[in-house]
Amino acid sequence: MLKSGFGCPLIVVMYLSSFVVPATAKDVDTTAMVIASNYSWRDKSSNLRGEDLPIKAKACAIEEIVVAAAQISSQKYSESRSKYPTTIKSIHVAVGDKVKRGALLASADTDSLKKMLEIYLDYERLIRNELKVMAGKTESTKARRARLKSLVEKKIVSESDLDQIDKWIQTLENERERMLNQLDSIRKSIRQYTSQIHDANFYSEIDGEVTRLIADPKSIIGLLNAMSESLIARVEQSGAYTADIPLLDSQVQKIKVGMNAKVTLPDGSSYNGHVTQISTLPFREKRDDARSSRGYGVNAGSATELPITYLAKVDFKRPGPILPAGLHASVEIIAEIHQAKLCLPWNAIQVSDRGNFIRAFTEGSGFRVEPITLGKMGRYYVEILSPLSENVITLSRLW
Repeated sequence: MLKSGFGCPLIVVMYLSSFVVPATAKDVDTTAMVIASNYSWRDKSSNLRGEDLPIKAKACAIEEIVVAAAQISSQKYSESRSKYPTTIKSIHVAVGDKVKRGALLASADTDSLKKMLEIYLDYERLIRNELKVMAGKTESTKARRARLKSLVEKKIVSESDLDQIDKWIQTLENERERMLNQLDSIRKSIRQYTSQIHDANFYSEIDGEVTRLIADPKSIIGLLNAMSESLIARVEQSGAYTADIPLLDSQVQKIKVGMNAKVTLPDGSSYNGHVTQISTLPFREKRDDARSSRGYGVNAGSATELPITYLAKVDFKRPGPILPAGLHASVEIIAEIHQAKLCLPWNAIQVSDRGNFIRAFTEGSGFRVEPITLGKMGRYYVEILSPLSENVITLSRLW
């Protein structure tokens, strides 16, 4: 079975649905209104049988629908992640807790951070003291050079002595530059550790419910780990959700932002929504034995990989408890609605290698088999392109 990049089975199906336009008074025929619920009923004069339901062709709307698997997530959520590798010292909430914006969710262990900060602060003080000493040496050496220069002008000493002191001054200045660069690096580390200590507490950014917490608080988290492993806490709001849908190229070409959709959850409940986003960036998941990796872009992957898909999003509203993130659902997107002038239910059509037929009945002419031409096909009804008299009644088998 193919799987999408979201871990859910990649099921992308297109079918045509349909619904019948309500009949007007002109469409009503007494024979067509026969209720054949009594299977023992027969009308010998017309060859009608109790298991046949007389029905007339009517106008209907046939919907072209794209069906795909999706994953559900809240539209509004807050995730707490560590910017730096660290460990969590304490967690102050539990999954399912209702929290307010600004609520403390977790605290990181800052003991090691404070020790490292103190080391760098001591190092900074040492470098600053050495720079002061070096500045004094440089100043005294330059004063000595000035006195020596006057002796050279009086030819008391040679110019080689002046060259020697110039080299020593250059050495001092080079060392000062090196120490200034070192001091800059130390101060960057101080700012980093100070920021880590400041960010050691993680707060909720919204009002909502805690839906996820770090599995192992003692594990090291941060940028050195995968993003999923660096998650500390997730807070979500109920009511508004997004369904992420991977669509094949042939399907995404039929989808437009704003189209109506229906999201069906595993419990069978359905909710109306609409397409809010369609990615133009292709996505492909590639497999390497038991491991998988994901790639974006036209050149991502090879010809042997899973089909390229495009991510579409459907927004919908659902009252009640928060749906778990990553919940699988089925989504139907209405891509097109075709207004057909004549439609019949599928069980009124006889399909064979020789063609498509209906069992027709007309008052005065009796029962006959008549070939027809089909148009758009829905789940329950099919468009009839062949001309049918308004007096013709078809026989729909009650299966």
